[in-house]
Amino acid sequence: MIPKTSAYSYVLYISATISLCSIFMIFSTLPLLYDYIYAIKDEISEELSICKRNAQNIYYEVNSIQMYLKN
Repeated sequence: MIPKTSAYSYVLYISATISLCSIFMIFSTLPLLYDYIYAIKDEISEELSICKRNAQNIYYEVNSIQMYLKN
């Protein structure tokens, strides 16, 4: 039978190892998550710019058609 102190020591080492692995994983995945969010933000900004430009073009075309029909 294993003495209690040896068993507690074993559990302590295992839990410390798991904790350190968790901390390492957090510090390695947070920069990746930040880069991903930044890339998505850039893509959305670009798509929004294209959408605004297309809306302005449509507005210009509708106004020019209305002016043409009035004359």
